[in-house]
Amino acid sequence: MGPDVITSGDRLLPDHQQREWKKVVDALRLPISPYIAKAAYVYGLLGQTVDAAKLCWGQPGQRRQPYVLGAFTLASSAIDLLGHCLGKRGNKARLRAGLGFLATVPCNLAGTPMLSEEPLIAVRHFTTHGAVHSKADILLSEEQWRRVLEPLEAAPSVFWAARPDAAVQPVDEDRFAAFAKAPITALRTAGEVVFVRDVYEHLTAAAS
Repeated sequence: MGPDVITSGDRLLPDHQQREWKKVVDALRLPISPYIAKAAYVYGLLGQTVDAAKLCWGQPGQRRQPYVLGAFTLASSAIDLLGHCLGKRGNKARLRAGLGFLATVPCNLAGTPMLSEEPLIAVRHFTTHGAVHSKADILLSEEQWRRVLEPLEAAPSVFWAARPDAAVQPVDEDRFAAFAKAPITALRTAGEVVFVRDVYEHLTAAAS
């Protein structure tokens, strides 16, 4: 897996974002475009969020119970981010779009129905606002977890993959264009935008 994973849709960003992500590239002194810097940031953010969700769930055979609410909340944040990258607005619309994208990612559980957005919205409300939750029961199972997690792990690579089939190229193009327009603001720690350098170096090393 090389840096081409996140370069397939490379293009100019909208004016404001082009300027902001150009500042990121200049500060990091990396030979990449603002679009690729933005893609690397989201790639890393998705990866870390999924890894944190897996830590909450734990390993098969462990003695402790999984932290189900934390795992699903983190997973729903990653799904929400996918929906955001697809250009959707509104919590429910983003989750629905993110889940819809995950349903297209090849995985071993492709025959199992994808989770709907309602339980994810309910669990996010509960974990964020404490006792505030819907009157309906929240049903969360290990099967649902595995159905969401497996495509989520592959989602960063699949999202930016440009497929050679001419029939799906317009779909890829629409996705890349939507991502370019998505108003994503970079998180900085110690004055540097996180993820971009690490993801770029990781993908470059994997290609060498």
